[in-house]
Amino acid sequence: MDGNSFRDRVDARIGSELDRRLVDRLVGTGGRARRVARVASYLMATAVYAALLCLLVAGGALLLLGDNWVQRALGVLPLLPMVALLLPRRSDEVLHEVGGEAAPTFTALLAEVGQALGTQPPTYVAVSEDINAFAGRRGLRERRLVVGAPLWAALDWPGRLALLGHELGHFSNRDVVHGRYVWWAGVTVSTWIDLLTPHGLISTEGRTPVFATITTAPLRLPLVGYISVMWKVHAAASRHDELRADTAAAALAGTPGVVEMLESILLSDLIDVAANRAAIDPRRPDLELEIRTRIEGVSEAARRALPASGEESSVDRTHPSTIDRLRLQESLPPAPPTITMDDDRVARIEAELRPMTAAALKRTADGYRHVW
Repeated sequence: MDGNSFRDRVDARIGSELDRRLVDRLVGTGGRARRVARVASYLMATAVYAALLCLLVAGGALLLLGDNWVQRALGVLPLLPMVALLLPRRSDEVLHEVGGEAAPTFTALLAEVGQALGTQPPTYVAVSEDINAFAGRRGLRERRLVVGAPLWAALDWPGRLALLGHELGHFSNRDVVHGRYVWWAGVTVSTWIDLLTPHGLISTEGRTPVFATITTAPLRLPLVGYISVMWKVHAAASRHDELRADTAAAALAGTPGVVEMLESILLSDLIDVAANRAAIDPRRPDLELEIRTRIEGVSEAARRALPASGEESSVDRTHPSTIDRLRLQESLPPAPPTITMDDDRVARIEAELRPMTAAALKRTADGYRHVW
């Protein structure tokens, strides 16, 4: 039996059980629970930053105050991780920006959503080709919101409002700040591990010598264990954050909107198939219309059967299973929407977003057709 796959199955089983217990606690407290995992991940990340600061101070002291070239050379070593961290990271992601001037009605809607959730609206909004959406920060001031065009096409407006509420809920709950703080600590430890891993330094036919591996192990293995624990604690905190963001979305778009959003996540394979078939169809049908038609064709009976067929569904380890997310929303008292959309506003927003969503969906179709 493969060790990694067995470990992954154990981690998944433990995570599922913890998620079920967390949902039970949230149901019992009306959506409120202690955030022990977030505090623990903050402390572990802070310890990494403290160690990094000590290394930088020690390296700088040796480099500036060293008595000879050996001491100065040793002073450079603690500075290497910082150099590695500052190197630019290339991203292949293609985003289609939604500018405020090109989409004033949609920008006003985001401001209204942010005000309802007690947070500032995003400063950068874009559409991607993925069946996903995310909120994040870049630099000191930029607050990013990226919405996947296929997922947006699959949702009706209650679900779209829930999606916007969920992502901006991460800003209002300060989940983005927490995630970024811990993520950079993880990148720092990963950089240390890479510098302490003798890949190809003195190797024969791509194999690292046993001597080099043993020599670096006392420094490398504790770091490997530390980052493994830190990521597990951070994942637990992030899963809690996702449930809280769903609750924020329900307060904004109502429980039916959140249920629609979560059911669409369970139907992501169907969205993928609909987009694929439309992309390779020689008649070149409208991708957005094909996705929406396919989703609308799912019967109520099929939707009620989704939880039973998607028990382990989730986006990644930082998300609880979609089934647990649905169970929480359907166990809490139903929430009415606080923002409603009239036909005129919907038409204006759809017209504003059409150039960006069309460009993103074209790229999605090109991916299915392997045209680049």
